[in-house]
Amino acid sequence: MDLKDEFFNCFVGVDKDVILYVVNNLTPEQKRMLNEVYGKTSEVINNSTRKYIMNIIFKDLYKKPLKDYIATSGVNIVSLVNTLKPLERELLLKEYTIDKMEPIEVLTSEELDRNKKTIRKLKDSVRIRRFNLSRKKSLDTYKLFFDCFSEDKQLVTRVVKTLSNEDIDILQKRFGSDYTSLYMVDDETQEIIRNSIMRKLKRELNILKNGGKFVTIFDFVKDTRDIEVIKMRINSMDVFGQSYIYNLFGSDLSKEYIVAKTRQNGVIRKVYLDILNGSKENKKHKSLVEIFAKYKGDQENDEEFLQRINSALKGLDKYDRYLFTRKYVYNEKLLRIEAKHLKYVVQTRIKRFLVSDVLDVPTCKGLFERFNEGEKTAILYYIDKLFNDEEKALFRKKFGYDFSGVSYLYDDIDNKAVRVLLNRLERQLLKDYKAKLNTGVKTDVIKAVRITARSEEYNDLRYIYGDVLALAIVLYVRYGNRISFDEIEKITGIKEADVIKYSEEYLNNGRGR
Repeated sequence: MDLKDEFFNCFVGVDKDVILYVVNNLTPEQKRMLNEVYGKTSEVINNSTRKYIMNIIFKDLYKKPLKDYIATSGVNIVSLVNTLKPLERELLLKEYTIDKMEPIEVLTSEELDRNKKTIRKLKDSVRIRRFNLSRKKSLDTYKLFFDCFSEDKQLVTRVVKTLSNEDIDILQKRFGSDYTSLYMVDDETQEIIRNSIMRKLKRELNILKNGGKFVTIFDFVKDTRDIEVIKMRINSMDVFGQSYIYNLFGSDLSKEYIVAKTRQNGVIRKVYLDILNGSKENKKHKSLVEIFAKYKGDQENDEEFLQRINSALKGLDKYDRYLFTRKYVYNEKLLRIEAKHLKYVVQTRIKRFLVSDVLDVPTCKGLFERFNEGEKTAILYYIDKLFNDEEKALFRKKFGYDFSGVSYLYDDIDNKAVRVLLNRLERQLLKDYKAKLNTGVKTDVIKAVRITARSEEYNDLRYIYGDVLALAIVLYVRYGNRISFDEIEKITGIKEADVIKYSEEYLNNGRGR
């Protein structure tokens, strides 16, 4: 529906999209009326129609004036609204306005229903000529703390001590340090006490009534009563274990914890119980001779074998020696990724040295060795174009600042990220190579051509058969079950008969895959 600009100018402070949304929700008859009054082709304006349709749209776009719903003066309306509960007032003023015209805010159906109740409440107040809804708060209307429970005071006090320090502070603001007084607090604090803390206390008392019991940290530690020793053991746990134990027994481990009858054997996981009881402290790693005993020579004594192990250790790089020292000298607990590297990389290298007396050093291909000759310029171009700063920094960490070197990355996450970036480069170069050939063959075939072009077999054959024929032969020999003769001909121009002839000659000469 095309409407005149004059129509949109009638709604101050309302976005055009919002106006169109309301217009689209009109009934077909209302849309016809609107088009008749404000359509771009309309010439005669019917004032009664205009007022009718504009009133409908205004009700949807602007807040409703409270004076149209509450029959009293503006001063009384302001007093009533200001003495509503904060949430009631906030929701009401999203839909209604006191004195100025404002765009309406979006409300849920529940909020709309709540506003209807608030309007009804305001009307009832006006009817009885009450223009202040504030309630006088009196401490006489509230129970004392211990009157809220049927249990013994000493038991309730003991349960209170199991709460967090934050909850205890809130309770003491309301009931005093000995819980025998009563003080005024704000509505938010009162809400927390009523809906959270008191419910928690009653739940814990109910657990005790049904066979639950109080436990302390000493119920789980059998070999010591020294808090400092226990804290040291807790601090050797992972973050989750530390957080869990301190939440149960407090930061100073002095709190009691209430455990249900059905849960008394599963409060703390076995792995943390072992640490609490010091079972990990006395655990020692095997000696190096025991770890590598399988590789000890028949005529070799322990001292000679240990010298060979130390020779292997001297050949390790700085990071590997650092991990080895932490684990086997200082008896430290390694991170999972460090332990994995130590087990599968470092120990494997030492074992190989013990077999061959040669320490193998992890080697990696350089960046340009992974791609075909003549693609260096394209690789540098796509690194600059496709990679963000963080990805470039990771690539430089692996391949050097100018991408001409290579270094071994010990972090599995970094290695996976580098592989993802290399695959991205490969896909882009593959796309360019396919466009360059323009032969209409499948991407898998183009990928096979690129792999073939950097193989040793192809480089050897080039000197015998030339570049093109060598490519055709290797494609047939390596990928004959995946690449058809038509595809080989499209790429190289070599006929099927010639491909078979020269391939058989190549294979019959004793060479092959």
